[in-house]
Amino acid sequence: MAKIDLKNFIIPTTLSNTDADQNTGDSRFDTRDLVFLDSRDEIDAYGENREQRRSSVTDWALVNGAFHKWQRYTLTGKEGVANHWLRSAYSIYFTSVLDYNGDLRSKCVETRTITLCPALHLNLSSVISARSASSDIFKIGTVENGGTVLYHTMEFGEYPKTYVGDRINEELEKAYYDGDRFLKSTGKKYLGHVNSDSKQVCHEEFEYRGRKYVRVNIKRCEEGNFYSDKTKIPADGNWSWIKVEPITWKIRNWDDMPTSINPRGNGRASFIDVRTEEAIAALPFYPNDSDENITEILTNIKLPNLNGINVNNIRINGNTEYTAPNGGDFSAQNFLMEALDITLERNLSQQEEENLPKRKPRKGYGVKVLDKPMTVNEQIKFYIETGKSFMLHGPSGVGKTRRIEEADPDFVSIVLRNGILPEEVIGKTIYPNNDKTKAGTWVPPVWYAQLCEKCEREPDKQHVLFIDEITNVKPSEQSLVFHLVLNNSIGPNIGKLPQNVVVAAAGNSKEESEAAYNMPEPLFRRFDGHIELRPDVQLWLEWGSEQSDKGEGRLKVHPLVANFVGAYGSQVFYSPYDSEDPPKYAIDPRGWEQVSDIIYDNKGLIARELIENKVGKEIATTFVAFAQTPPLMVEDVIDKNYDYNDIPGQFDAKYALALSLRSASIDEIQKVREFISQELGGEILSMFDLVWVGDDNEKAIHLASLPPLTDKKQGNSSSSSSSYYDEGRELPF
Repeated sequence: MAKIDLKNFIIPTTLSNTDADQNTGDSRFDTRDLVFLDSRDEIDAYGENREQRRSSVTDWALVNGAFHKWQRYTLTGKEGVANHWLRSAYSIYFTSVLDYNGDLRSKCVETRTITLCPALHLNLSSVISARSASSDIFKIGTVENGGTVLYHTMEFGEYPKTYVGDRINEELEKAYYDGDRFLKSTGKKYLGHVNSDSKQVCHEEFEYRGRKYVRVNIKRCEEGNFYSDKTKIPADGNWSWIKVEPITWKIRNWDDMPTSINPRGNGRASFIDVRTEEAIAALPFYPNDSDENITEILTNIKLPNLNGINVNNIRINGNTEYTAPNGGDFSAQNFLMEALDITLERNLSQQEEENLPKRKPRKGYGVKVLDKPMTVNEQIKFYIETGKSFMLHGPSGVGKTRRIEEADPDFVSIVLRNGILPEEVIGKTIYPNNDKTKAGTWVPPVWYAQLCEKCEREPDKQHVLFIDEITNVKPSEQSLVFHLVLNNSIGPNIGKLPQNVVVAAAGNSKEESEAAYNMPEPLFRRFDGHIELRPDVQLWLEWGSEQSDKGEGRLKVHPLVANFVGAYGSQVFYSPYDSEDPPKYAIDPRGWEQVSDIIYDNKGLIARELIENKVGKEIATTFVAFAQTPPLMVEDVIDKNYDYNDIPGQFDAKYALALSLRSASIDEIQKVREFISQELGGEILSMFDLVWVGDDNEKAIHLASLPPLTDKKQGNSSSSSSSYYDEGRELPF
């Protein structure tokens, strides 16, 4: 594999930055740029009608001050169309714009809410070579509407695009303020706009659970603007999180492509002419209306932002006449470095491999870094198998005890409580005739005898000694288990634990439970690992879709409960407990497992009262109504017995639906996978495949033999994904 820079695929283009009649200048301020904007003449040359010219606007542009016209539609049927700047100008006071109706107009430079649709030319032979080495580079898609092909696209680069939705925005803000270890700054920033003081306003990028987002301080152009999901954009000064997503570019000379890209192409193209499918950014420039060369400056200022030029020295880019002293320096922050400064990997040809300098390989550390994060269950398994002590942290009801029980069904536990008798933990010493001057006999506690018996009976198996509620007792009670954790023994000279014992503990922090106490530092440091558990709908759904040991044909979580929690997500999955104002009902993963058991134990009969007794009347009412809607089953998918309204919109609900189909047989699996790819998205398909295969080698071999799938909606392979953070339905109360 070799590293290749995406910018190296772009062909510099000489731009004539005047109108057709040379009214405002001449070739003295032409430039040579990598990224450019269309002129009026170029727009006319493509021969598109008004509807074909329209471009939707990204949420990123909206939160940085752009404007879009609601109830205007693109050719694809997407609502919300933007004005965007063109390159040509008609006078020193006006510049050209393609408006939301698809008309070519002139706009006064004081308008600061217009967006950009960058364009560029790609080196055709380089793209073909890269695509032949890897199908993941420069993906080509087809955009359709009603079965009619509208145009073809190419995917490369990335940029902030879509609002995450109110629920996930709240989750990310909480993670930001809580210092969540899963939320990490990437060190990258994106230029949002330039304010009236000529100060560049940038926004920071973060990574959270494998995805990238940008946190934006909102700057709206007017009241009443809406995100693409039709939720209202908050007032200026609020914070929104925008997803960083691949950029989709419209291929404008598709018919002229060679057959390696377009099987029906005529091969006349010498480069690939592309423009962003959406208006992806607001204009990051606050023009100085008093400058007599304002049109020239404005014409050129858009290009320096796109290409990373210091406007005070714009002559370095081919311009020989004009400068823009109020424009700013975009060499350190610009579209080119933000969206296209990305390194890809490709396979080297044999000739390239032979020409590489021959170096003796370094020995290294002899280690290998995992290419995917370990799940909580995998971490627990590691600690148990290697005999290392660990502690589970998390709020009540999150499933700490369940994790231990699944790892070692025969675990022995010590449940601490305030007022516990010492002999229950460390045993007691009996003296003959109560004469303490003579040697006594140590009587071990009950748990110790049970543990030793199990370990002796199964010497090749690691057994867990589980100390539960360790932080919910006073330090005096915690001290009873010091030696167990520190030295694997009850005391200095008594109660040595067997070799095949692993000490595990669980507890809450003071923030999670008002009954919790701080853990003494020596005890805390002695554990080999501390695992933090948080309510995680996705992992819980995966766990719940497994077979239960409580009965034949029974899952760990009833499909009705799993689909309901998937549909309503965090609204119903976990509720905090406030002792000052205690709720009547506490909702948590353990509670939903209890609801599942109620349904199974009642032989599938849903009694509203039994559900109310656990989750309360309001949620129970919604749950009962949800239960009356028949779910999609494997046979429905095979027979295509469903319509659009049966497909959920929220990611967790989609994933719950996919997991409910994991019972599909080998003969049925490809049709199920086609359904998931087309209706639920490529990302969910990838996750479903892993769950469906599990540890079954036969399934893994069969899956590898299946042909790749295509998402018909997007024209992409099954790797195209629906977003984790699509908003779902709201509870009706």
